[in-house]
Formats: sequence, C-alpha cells, structure tokens
Amino acid sequence: MNTQDNRALGALICGIASIITGWIFVGIVLGAVAIVLAIQSKKISGDSSMATAGLLCGIVGIVYGIPSAICHCMCTCAACAFACAF
Repeated sequence: MNTQDNRALGALICGIASIITGWIFVGIVLGAVAIVLAIQSKKISGDSSMATAGLLCGIVGIVYGIPSAICHCMCTCAACAFACAF
C-alpha cells in the first residue's frame, strides 16, 4: 500500500467518522480533514474511488455538522438564559 492509498484511506475513515460524529463539533473538523486528504490523494494518484468516497463523506459530514452545531449552540444559550432568569 503506497502513500496515495494511505491518504485515500485516511480520507475515507475521516469522512465516515465525520458523519457519525456530525452532531458534535468534531464532525466538522473530521469532514475538513477528509476533504483535504481526498484532494491531495486525487492530485497525486489520479482518480481513486476511495478518495472520491472520502470526499463525499466529508462533505456530507460538514453539511450535517454545521446545522447541528448551530442548533446545539442555540439550545445551550437558551438553557443558560432560562437558568439565569431565575
């Protein structure tokens, strides 16, 4: 297994992990890492199905993670405001 395959595999693993952890802030970071690794792998080794899958999973993880993070922050702020009201 060469370096390009390792980058594609890393992109796929980070992309899947970003979907799983998309409801917390870690999913956004893992999605960004997956995208960067997939792009690097595609530049070096050409078109790779594993890199493409990692890229798509990273995009889905970010798209899922951003609204979840916003909702999480809004709920936390609302709970703090409610607690401070008493």
